[in-house]
Amino acid sequence: MKKKVLCYHTPSLSSFVKKDIAILEKHFTVKTFVFNPSVKWKTPFELIKQKIFILRYIFSSKIQLVQFGGYHSLLPALLAKLFSQHCIIIAGGTDCVGFPEIGYGNFHKPLLGKITCLSFRLSTIILPVDESLERTENTYSEAHSRHQGIRQFCKNLKTPIHTIYNGYDAKEWYVNPNRVPGSFISVAAGLEENRRFVLKGFDLIIELAKKLPHCKFTFVGTKVLPSNVSIPSNVELVSFANTEELKTLFSKHQFYLQLSISEGFPNAICEAMLCGCIPLGSHVAAIPKIIGDTGYILKKRDPSLLFNLASEAILNSDSKEDPRKRIMESFPLSKREYELLNVLNNLT
Repeated sequence: MKKKVLCYHTPSLSSFVKKDIAILEKHFTVKTFVFNPSVKWKTPFELIKQKIFILRYIFSSKIQLVQFGGYHSLLPALLAKLFSQHCIIIAGGTDCVGFPEIGYGNFHKPLLGKITCLSFRLSTIILPVDESLERTENTYSEAHSRHQGIRQFCKNLKTPIHTIYNGYDAKEWYVNPNRVPGSFISVAAGLEENRRFVLKGFDLIIELAKKLPHCKFTFVGTKVLPSNVSIPSNVELVSFANTEELKTLFSKHQFYLQLSISEGFPNAICEAMLCGCIPLGSHVAAIPKIIGDTGYILKKRDPSLLFNLASEAILNSDSKEDPRKRIMESFPLSKREYELLNVLNNLT
């Protein structure tokens, strides 16, 4: 039997995008369009290319599946509506929030916010990776906008919203019992920008490293921090790590830090937990749900509270449940596959 055609639109071919494509290719002929203009002024030309791509498959496909809302989701949603097809948007995080204080999120930009909201309204269904992306009250950081989520910014939205969590294959990650005690690791790209540096909580981690000079801290994803940041001697910067290198790095460290101001369903913390890292995370979005009873939650964005939490973690780490087991049982890739295909099959 010939597979049905599905058009997949994404701004990048990140690891979680590749996992979804691999799932979809078992059941569909997937045609992928990567919307990634090298510079902003080329965005209109990228839209033209995307329109040609959609029209090329418009009569053979029934579904336009889009990773994240944004400029690249408008044409799939609009043309799907015009040709009586379905558009599904997987909402991941930045497309559901607006933090003008740090210039983050689709909804801190008027035009991008309007386009994102219109895409959501035109789509058949929205699949956020966590319930908090539909609507949430951010109590973690008092210095940043409190009310967030799709329904906060898209008033009277009628499009159905159904959460499907990210999923992970435990066989891809391993545990090394010979890890360095008192070692912390965190992963984020673009930390040379002050906006990203603060967003991902690395300003807090730098302060923690200064207070714990006997501990080792590893930042993965950049070799450069903002120019006004003094890097302690116990902090190592690793510019890039592929999946195999990440496995080795995670397995050498005792703790993983995820202290973001805003997230959806972060992948790195889950992958680190599959490697046996004890998680310390902010009380934001899916992070507390991911951690469960395996680690520690920072309720407020406060350096003193973080120091106390990290000190407790170092002293009492053996008292926590197995982080690898938590991800294996609660967020298996097979569950995401089942739920994603269930939505798609109901539309075709």
